[in-house]
Amino acid sequence: MLPLSYVVFMPYGFLFFMMTIFGTIYSLSAVHWLAVWGGLEINLIAFIPLMVYRGTTLETESAIKYFIFQAVGSTLLMFSSLLSFSTTFVWDMSLTMLPSMTEKSSLILLLGLTLKLGAFPVHSWFPSVAAGLSWMANLWLFTWQKVAPLFLLFSLTYLWTNMLFFLMMMIASGSSIIGGIGGMNQTQLRALLAYSSIAHLGWMTFCCYLSETSMKIYFVIYIFITVCIFTILWVSEMNLIPQALNSFYQSKTIFRGAIILLLLSLGGIPPLLGFVPKWMVLNLGASTNLTIILLLLIFGSLCSLFYYLNLMFSSFFSIAPIILKEMYTQKFNNFSISFVVILSITVNLLGGIFLLKNSFLESFLYAMGLFNKP
Repeated sequence: MLPLSYVVFMPYGFLFFMMTIFGTIYSLSAVHWLAVWGGLEINLIAFIPLMVYRGTTLETESAIKYFIFQAVGSTLLMFSSLLSFSTTFVWDMSLTMLPSMTEKSSLILLLGLTLKLGAFPVHSWFPSVAAGLSWMANLWLFTWQKVAPLFLLFSLTYLWTNMLFFLMMMIASGSSIIGGIGGMNQTQLRALLAYSSIAHLGWMTFCCYLSETSMKIYFVIYIFITVCIFTILWVSEMNLIPQALNSFYQSKTIFRGAIILLLLSLGGIPPLLGFVPKWMVLNLGASTNLTIILLLLIFGSLCSLFYYLNLMFSSFFSIAPIILKEMYTQKFNNFSISFVVILSITVNLLGGIFLLKNSFLESFLYAMGLFNKP
């Protein structure tokens, strides 16, 4: 059973979820700039009620911040499409995404998408918004709300001017470093995971230079790990890091092990599943001349791993006697929650070992020809 504080009746909640999904799919399938903008606005309007469904002051504040920054991002996107229309006199994306698109309009479009994603250098709103939302709203914010802007960001690679390439690499390396360093001073789990999301966004931005398939693989693995983590944290009602350490005493042993394993996987510890996409990016990036960018990405990932290991060591050594005492005595009252926890542990542990040991992912990448630049 979920905690009663999270079971709140929200009229038409399923409708709002479906509208967010529809808005994203509509944007991704559109070939017209106005349709892309309209899909993003549908997604935004439907997501706002999901952010404030409990009616707390923090949720309302976060929803207002989110709305303002997303509205500014949509304005920049629309303004860049108008600049492109003034040059090409068409609204079709396949025709405007050509070298004839002015550099000014492409840079404005890049800024708008970066603002919507919460990436460097316009990332400051993302941790503050995440800190005031529920775990359910944060799960949607960290995963589905990034789909449309991220794939639109990849569409800019068809232009690929020198200035655009330089800015994309700055966004990738800057997001990784800011995400790693920014999480070190956090005492709230939501803000810490928000900075971790910014760091992963830097890696996915670098994947845009490599290939679309590598970006999809990284994004899918990131979504799976994030869903597992947020589901367990949602059930455990952990908010602050000191509270999380106290919650370890009260939670079941398998919950403790799952949280530790998932956070280490999100940090990229081999041979867990979270290490596989980073290994893939490093493997593909080794064939390029971007050694400095790769080193900056690795530095940011190590910073992220530092605060995960710090949290895990603090919790593990404080609960080790309790783990040994309860390992053979605990029972599960909720089969569905236990199944999710066991599944997340199994896939994160065995999935990474399987992909790395059998070189399955490497063979797949070679078969797809991903070592060629787009």
